[in-house]
Amino acid sequence: MSDGGEKSSQEPKPIADKAVARAKEQIIGGVGYRNPPKATRFQRGQSGNPGGRPRAPKAEGLTLEDQPLLQAVHDQAAKPIRMREGDTVLEVPTREAVTRSVMVAALKGNARSQGLALDLIRSADIQRAHDRSKRQAFAHEFKRVQTRRFERAVEAGEETRRILPHPDDIVIDDDYGYHFAGPVDEAELCKVEQIVRYRDALIMQDVLDERLAARQASQTEQPDRSEQSGALLFASVLDSTLPSRFRLDDTTIILRQTRYEAVNLRQLLKDTYRAWKAAGAKDKRGVRFTDLQSAHKLLTNVIDFVQAVREGRIDVDAIARGEFDETSRPFIRGNGSVA
Repeated sequence: MSDGGEKSSQEPKPIADKAVARAKEQIIGGVGYRNPPKATRFQRGQSGNPGGRPRAPKAEGLTLEDQPLLQAVHDQAAKPIRMREGDTVLEVPTREAVTRSVMVAALKGNARSQGLALDLIRSADIQRAHDRSKRQAFAHEFKRVQTRRFERAVEAGEETRRILPHPDDIVIDDDYGYHFAGPVDEAELCKVEQIVRYRDALIMQDVLDERLAARQASQTEQPDRSEQSGALLFASVLDSTLPSRFRLDDTTIILRQTRYEAVNLRQLLKDTYRAWKAAGAKDKRGVRFTDLQSAHKLLTNVIDFVQAVREGRIDVDAIARGEFDETSRPFIRGNGSVA
């Protein structure tokens, strides 16, 4: 009101340009269902929940026994059940039976089972690759440490025999990640060295047998009609069972034989006797090894016997009790040893 009692002629304030533009946009563009105002819309490239979903609390420091539900699931998954596969009834853990059922259903064309099977296979492959990578990293570091230990021992003139596993026996592979191709402790090393002693004695025995056969032929003025010695055959078989760094190539074997041939017979008899004694054998000096034909037959029978045992065609426990069937009898001599 003015002093004269008349109404004020004050004009209203003008509307801001931004407000006008916003009102026009809402009226023209329309605001409603599935069309919120632009000012309140989620911005491109910006999450509507920057904090993310809250993570589930972790059971820090808890073992399986501390979590009864997980323990029950684990026990049930490990419980053996019977399942039929063709005409055979198998007893397998529950987890394996479930996996087999999923795979069988997937192979029969069940879409859900196929998706689940692919997810399981993918997860297993990823986990396996991850585990293999970790093991390979460990093996590389372990091999580096063992190599350095070996080099230091050589530089110091110390014995390297007890550095186990030997760096050359640590093999990196694409299956498990690594494996040991040789002895890893003193007990295994002793077994390998025992095989080496037998092999070396057999190589020497082969040369001795030839020398003894030649001497017998010269004394009787008749050629020795006995077969060639089987010692070298047994030596080759034993050598093939050794770790690669203990094996002998053909050239090395020939060089050894040449060296033994240069020794006089009396000395060779002594050396061969000592070699067998070091290997734990107590044969008399000058005894010849079995001939090649008999050795080959013996090895063939042993290989066939082992194969039959692995295939379950021979019951070793029954043989130990003195019970023989049609399969085991041909392999066994009267004294119970492999023929």
